[in-house]
Amino acid sequence: PYLVTFAKPYAFEGKEYTQLDLSGLEDLTSQQLFDATREFSMEYINPKPEADAKFCCIIAGRAGGQPSEFFNALPIKEGVKVRDIVFSFFHGED
Repeated sequence: PYLVTFAKPYAFEGKEYTQLDLSGLEDLTSQQLFDATREFSMEYINPKPEADAKFCCIIAGRAGGQPSEFFNALPIKEGVKVRDIVFSFFHGED
């Protein structure tokens, strides 16, 4: 349930990606959540960050082993897929 399959290949730092595995969500720690919240809150104020696409991409980066910059040029439809998977993870939806 944590695999994001891209509609077309996505190039980042000279490598092409066709999917992003977010199964690492299961292994994240509270400290990683605290760090992501701190990183997010340096730019934004949102009382419910887990619903924000940027915050979800920060978390996805930690889960998928990508820097947050990986998500900056990701096509919007793929970014929404990432956001939805992370949001569902936080709220126990499958």
